[in-house]
Amino acid sequence: MNKKGVTLVELLGAIALFSMVLGLIASITFMILTQSNRVTQHSLANSKAILIKETLQTKLDQLSINETESCASENCYVFISNFEYLVEEGEIIKETFLEPKTLRIEINSTRLLINEVVFNTDSFTLSSASLMLDEKPDEFRLTLAFSLQNSDKTYPYQFSFTIPKIT
Repeated sequence: MNKKGVTLVELLGAIALFSMVLGLIASITFMILTQSNRVTQHSLANSKAILIKETLQTKLDQLSINETESCASENCYVFISNFEYLVEEGEIIKETFLEPKTLRIEINSTRLLINEVVFNTDSFTLSSASLMLDEKPDEFRLTLAFSLQNSDKTYPYQFSFTIPKIT
């Protein structure tokens, strides 16, 4: 006798096999999404840290820094440009400013301030931040160390800036 159809045991076996495959696919998908989110957050933190570095470097490069001062608060320095050298018609001319140009860099609690404007860190919180300045005869070395923190993880960074001292 030729019977067509599926027995209950075969049906249960197929359902069990299908459930295992579906569970494996769901597990792999969840792992991929979790890793993707971690990589995205790390990339965002790196992008924000690089933006901080590049912003400070650009601001420092725009001044011919002659001297520095410490602020009243900790983790704060003012870079001062009293004059700069210009080249006009092949001659080097020293131009003295009536009002010195300044750049104030300050870390206040969980904020980075550049000329008293808060640097936006978006979805990250600035933590464990410090500024250190080392003055040498011909240069200043500014070291900025900080961490960017989100709900899941903390990303530490440290940048050093070498600034020629114009005398």
